[in-house]
Amino acid sequence: MNEISAAGTVEKDHEIVGLCQKALSKLDTALDLHPPRLLDEVDVAENAVARLRDVLIGRHRKAQSPADGAEVKRVLDRVNTALSLIAGVIYPSGGIQRSCIEEARNLLRDAAGPCEHVPTEALHDETAFP
Repeated sequence: MNEISAAGTVEKDHEIVGLCQKALSKLDTALDLHPPRLLDEVDVAENAVARLRDVLIGRHRKAQSPADGAEVKRVLDRVNTALSLIAGVIYPSGGIQRSCIEEARNLLRDAAGPCEHVPTEALHDETAFP
């Protein structure tokens, strides 16, 4: 799907869902690890969330109506906040903050986030995404 054509289609976009799966899986895994492996997993998650942001920016630019653009913008705002939190883990000023990982994961997964409809079992299936 290259365009958002109706409200509610963000969560049906296969590319967005795949990026959500990858990011959430890596954030979940990172919470159980110690540095430097934690940072490796968070780095992969950061790349997936950055790609998700880029995809959403493209969808926002191609939105066919103000309502569709508003839906994408709402999700994009949450993704940008999650990305900032993840960057704080990668480049910490006062040590690694696991709470930032948890908060980023929650922003992506909650009812207003892009990953709300990603099934939990898909997060542990490494074959579900590259």
